Amino acid sequence: MAWGSPSCTARCRSWSRLLPARGVRGGEVESPRAERFRVTADEHGSVVLPAEPFSASGSLHVLREAGIRDFFADLRGLGPAEIADVLSALSADRAIPGTSTFNLLRRNF
Repeated sequence: MAWGSPSCTARCRSWSRLLPARGVRGGEVESPRAERFRVTADEHGSVVLPAEPFSASGSLHVLREAGIRDFFADLRGLGPAEIADVLSALSADRAIPGTSTFNLLRRNF
């Protein structure tokens, strides 16, 4: 996903049947790398989301260098002006204010 709203269901997240360590069952946590996550957990497992909306915009050239050519932009919940701003940023590979690349630049691909 190149951009996504934190209120949307299709977003950068990790789902696991395991429960988080240290008894965390909800709320915000911070990794040793100072990355903030929102954690929810129940009897079925846990969901971990980045604290800020994820966006690869501004780093799409890195993905293209890795051979990734197709991207998904989740624009649900945005008004016409916001959609235009996001699409403009994506077209120019410009960072979107208020978003994070999260762990994208660790070169996990």
